[in-house]
Amino acid sequence: MKKLILGSSSPRRRQMFEWLQIPHELRSSKIEETVKEGLSPSQIVIDLANQKTQDTFQSQKNEVLVTADTIVVFENQILGKPKDRNDAKRMLTMMSGRSHEVYTGVSITFEDLDKNKVQESFFEVTSVKFANLDSNFLEAYLDTNDSLDKAGAYGLQSAGQVFVEKVEGSYSNVVGFPMSSFIVKMTEIANSYFKHENHWIKMFK
Repeated sequence: MKKLILGSSSPRRRQMFEWLQIPHELRSSKIEETVKEGLSPSQIVIDLANQKTQDTFQSQKNEVLVTADTIVVFENQILGKPKDRNDAKRMLTMMSGRSHEVYTGVSITFEDLDKNKVQESFFEVTSVKFANLDSNFLEAYLDTNDSLDKAGAYGLQSAGQVFVEKVEGSYSNVVGFPMSSFIVKMTEIANSYFKHENHWIKMFK
C-alpha cells in the first residue's frame, strides 16, 4: 500500500480530500515561492507547484506527493494573497463588474514500479465574473478577514461568493483544487504506472 501525501497547508484542499474520503497525510512546504519572469499564468502555477514538490518529496518512501498552487489573473496582472485589508479592498474593487481567471497548477510526484521518479503536472483555468460590488457588503466582508489568506482576496466557498455573478469552468478550481481533473489524472497514473486494476483510491492506506 502507498501513502498519498497532500503537500499543502490549505484547509480548503484538505477539506475536499476529506469530503471524498481520500486517504491522505499532510506535509506542508516551507519553501519561499518565487514567481519566475517570462512565464504564462499556466506555466507559473505549475512551476510553483513543482517548487513545493522539491521541498517536500521524499524518495524511497512509497509515497505519492500532491502539491498545488493557485493564482488569480486580472488583465494580465497576477493577484496573490493581499498584504492587508486595504490591499484586499483594492483587489476586489478593481474586479468589480468584470471577469478574471483563476489558475491552479497541480504536481503529482512518485516512484514507479522500477523506482524511477515520475512527475505528472497539469493546470486548470476557470473564468469568474464579479457583479458590481455593493460597498456595504464589501466592507462587511473585509471585516471578516476572510480575504487575507486567499489569492485574489475572496473565497468562493465563503462569504466572498456574494460578489460572484457567474463561474465558467471548475468550481473546485476556484476554491483551490481542480478535483475532477485530479481524479481523471490519478486514474491515468494508476493504470499507466502501477497497472492498478481497481479504483486508484484503493492503492492508498
